[in-house]
Amino acid sequence: MTPSRVVLALAVLGGTSQVGCGSGSPSAGGSCTNVTGCGGDVVGTWTIVSSCVQATIMMSCGQVISSSAGLTTTGTITYNTDLTYMTTTASTGTATVSEPDACLTFQGTTLTCDQLGASAQAMTPGAVSTACTDSGGVCKCTITVSQASSTESGTYSLSGNTITRTPTGKTAATSNYCVRGTELDESPAQANTSGVTVYSKQ
Repeated sequence: MTPSRVVLALAVLGGTSQVGCGSGSPSAGGSCTNVTGCGGDVVGTWTIVSSCVQATIMMSCGQVISSSAGLTTTGTITYNTDLTYMTTTASTGTATVSEPDACLTFQGTTLTCDQLGASAQAMTPGAVSTACTDSGGVCKCTITVSQASSTESGTYSLSGNTITRTPTGKTAATSNYCVRGTELDESPAQANTSGVTVYSKQ
């Protein structure tokens, strides 16, 4: 896998609020299924209850999958009336990247499974170690993450049932969202990516 492919596979793991599975949640460690957007008023401070994101990249050599289902994330996000936001999160646990051996060769260069793991670790925020196994023609790397509390701020906009956050100096990301009373659900709107972050209003 080239570094660019690693970036694609791990892009969903680098977000501040859409990683991990919050402790105490019914969905902890569980499904990465999208929720249906319904819109609503997001203004206020929300605490992460649970979150899981999975990306599936279809390539000619096979299917590359990354998942944050083994991570636990704690923190909050605040949406202000002036369309600014701030989020603070910390993550621990494991993320995974799985790739067919056929995808380890690109433009005449072949990586070992361990080299894939080294690339994945270098591109995963808070990664401290990686263990890879190659079995059944698939290289699977488990990345151990211990990410200290970090803060992100920027602006947001709403359009129908979607919310777009633009971190200061970074690329914008759009999610489908739904507010149900004191619960806020957000699911990634990117193609080939599924998951849901559940928040509870403070």
